[in-house]
Amino acid sequence: MNDIDKFVAALVDQDTMAGTNRAFDENDIQTMKNMSSIEDVKQYAVANGLSSGKVNNALISAGLQYGADPLGAEDIAGLFGFGGTSSPALIGGLPSDYVPQNPTDTDFYYKDDEYRIFGNLPTEDLYKLQARLIQGGLLARGAFTPGDFDSATATAMRLVLGRQNRIGVKIGEKSTAWNEALLLYQNEPLPSGEEVSVYLPPDYAETATRIRNLFTQDLGRQPQPYELTLLAEQFMQDTQLRSQQSAELQELALGPSVQELESGNVGNKDIQGVVAQTGLQEISPTGRLYENFNNLVQREKDRLQANDDIQNTGRLMLGTILGTRR
Repeated sequence: MNDIDKFVAALVDQDTMAGTNRAFDENDIQTMKNMSSIEDVKQYAVANGLSSGKVNNALISAGLQYGADPLGAEDIAGLFGFGGTSSPALIGGLPSDYVPQNPTDTDFYYKDDEYRIFGNLPTEDLYKLQARLIQGGLLARGAFTPGDFDSATATAMRLVLGRQNRIGVKIGEKSTAWNEALLLYQNEPLPSGEEVSVYLPPDYAETATRIRNLFTQDLGRQPQPYELTLLAEQFMQDTQLRSQQSAELQELALGPSVQELESGNVGNKDIQGVVAQTGLQEISPTGRLYENFNNLVQREKDRLQANDDIQNTGRLMLGTILGTRR
């Protein structure tokens, strides 16, 4: 007889003591025998209403060592009916007698189960898990260590396990049942709190006024319709390019994306190195507007300047002639 069968037999003995209501039926007994660990059997027995004291009695009767100290302080307190906790805490803050949506799905997740299930996952599997948590709005990029089951990842998984507890956990499926809750988060993500870059084009009326002022100040006239349209559209494009550049740099500053985590292509990003390597420069829509205006009207400005020079030369010559006559 293996350890689980010994433990189940001892639990049944405790359950059939005179003067107590039965906690297990034949289906419960068979379910416990099919479980993969003593911990799962213990939690199932407590969830079904068997006291912690009787569970510990069964452990002793079966001769099982439960960790380094089979009867810790809480277990001894429960055994003799004073102090301590009657059962481990369910993740999600649920009461010990909580009934899920499906009343038979009571193989709940308990405190620290997130570490037991996910703490030793291979790095590649943690990448994929963290990618799903990002998709569900449970984990913010840049706020966790990729490939490590750190405190941020553990907190996110407690939310998942708590939600699955409310739904219910089928007996013997604790290692995979949480996928249902995580998929719900992925389909309807929580607000992630990440800064979102939104492009708002500049006000066209203000842009047109700025362009008209340039023509009035430099050329003494209003722009032709085609000149106004050309310069305004270019100014709009430059403001959009600046917004896109800012968004791309912000993307680099964040941690790995969902796609990078899923592919395992995770590494440190040297943003300043990227800027230096690519020769990126800040885009100035206003500076480009002045440059485009000068390029557009340079010939006209040269012609006006030439006319001014001719007029000035004429005035000088006239002044010289008049002065000579006098």
